[in-house]
Amino acid sequence: MSFFYRAFGKRKLTLAKFKFKNNTNQILATIAIGLYIGISTGLFGTGGGATILMVLIYVMDFPIHTAIGTATALMAISAASGVVGYTLQGHIPWLDGIIIGLAAMASGALFSKVANRATEKTLNTAVGAIFIAIGVAMFFVEGGTAGVLHSVQALLS
Repeated sequence: MSFFYRAFGKRKLTLAKFKFKNNTNQILATIAIGLYIGISTGLFGTGGGATILMVLIYVMDFPIHTAIGTATALMAISAASGVVGYTLQGHIPWLDGIIIGLAAMASGALFSKVANRATEKTLNTAVGAIFIAIGVAMFFVEGGTAGVLHSVQALLS
């Protein structure tokens, strides 16, 4: 909902406590944020994208276009480190990963052009809608496709 607030509200929603006048404190806070994102990526396999985006927008007060571009670059770096750890444990189905990765690269290249042409209001609205859809899906879906079918059956009965 905060993305809608940013899109349609009169004030920006940020955490001003993380704005430091001292450059050393800003660097230390940035390192702490990076460590938090690394922990979340390593433990939950999130890639950090949503977490990074939220931190860049609300904690570091980046404009949304800059935040999305920076989050994309940071996801590539943090995801690569996670791949090393999961590869060593043998937990990556490489063919699936390569196919999904290539599709994601193609759609990411296309839609980055769309996003760069969008206004900040439009982009905030789109990101908010996507986050709501993801939240709803996470609430209802357990166990992949079988979980979706089970949830639908439970809603219909």
